[in-house]
Amino acid sequence: MTEGWKIYRNLKLNGKLFSLHELQSFCDLRIKLLEPESWEQKIYRFILEWINNSPTITVQTSGSTGIPKQIDLEKSRMIASAKATNQFFGLNSDSSALLSLPVDFIAGKMMLVRAFVGGFNLDYLEPSSNMLLENSKTYDFVALVPLQLEMIAKPNSVHMLHYFKTILIGGAALREDFLSKLEQTKANCWASYGMTETITHIALKRLNGKNKTDYYHAIEHVEFSQDQRGCLKITAPKVSSEVIQTNDFVELIDSKRFRLIGRADFVINSAGQKYSPEVLEQKLIPFISNTFLISSKRDEQLGERLVLVIETPFDDQQKAELNKKMETVFSRFEKPKEVLVLNELPKTASGKLDRLAVKLILNRD
Repeated sequence: MTEGWKIYRNLKLNGKLFSLHELQSFCDLRIKLLEPESWEQKIYRFILEWINNSPTITVQTSGSTGIPKQIDLEKSRMIASAKATNQFFGLNSDSSALLSLPVDFIAGKMMLVRAFVGGFNLDYLEPSSNMLLENSKTYDFVALVPLQLEMIAKPNSVHMLHYFKTILIGGAALREDFLSKLEQTKANCWASYGMTETITHIALKRLNGKNKTDYYHAIEHVEFSQDQRGCLKITAPKVSSEVIQTNDFVELIDSKRFRLIGRADFVINSAGQKYSPEVLEQKLIPFISNTFLISSKRDEQLGERLVLVIETPFDDQQKAELNKKMETVFSRFEKPKEVLVLNELPKTASGKLDRLAVKLILNRD
């Protein structure tokens, strides 16, 4: 293990350049003044973790490759990931970026690492769904989750996308009907594919402009293959010493490109047929503005019965109208057998819809 990562311990934060010793004192002081476990305190705690003498950082995985767990990431590999991102998006010491994600998870942590490595200025705001409505500065780069992007890309605020040169979107799929709105901005919008084990993204998909695609393309030094299930395998020696096996069904174009279909562990087996809820949900997006997902209930005849679950408010008249529309987009067997309404759909700690929790609710005896 080399200690080359130690040179990346100066940081330009909110317009001020901090040396290692200044950063140590500043973060210690801020932590003492802030409420325990506040969003801002977590930023300073991660900074202290980065500048200490340990060659690794412990992070929580999201479950993309199996049961969520804690793993140790080498700082040298995190630097390699940051360098690849900075180079791809042209980020350098003259650039500026906005931290808009919580640092509880790898995406937020890596925004800070990219700033350490690239020497650019990093501002931060409290992470929330509508935080970008408070922004009035221009930035070269920002990473967002779809909910944050959708909040700002409304008719009365879509112009605020122009504050960003590049927008990197990850954490969940964007609604198909939302993609057309991205053509209204000059910002370069990219979807990212990655996970904690790959130290954020290892593939990118352009979402707007003349170079947009419907597939993900590997970044440098990354290659793809599939297992017998059709799930993606990732070879990325710069960030992982082992081949990474995912639970994501993909259509593999070649060793550098793939189309994402859905998660193997979300597949619903109904009457001997396997259905990806993510694929079925895309067909419903034009008709439902509420938060929703497709899940299943146990069924003596079918094994699992497809169920559409929608967050309130959603009344009986809306249900009837939706049932008519579903007849036009689904085959006989694809169409959910039941439409249920919940006050609130449960979410994971990282803000994604918790499909397992929904299934448990639906199958309570």
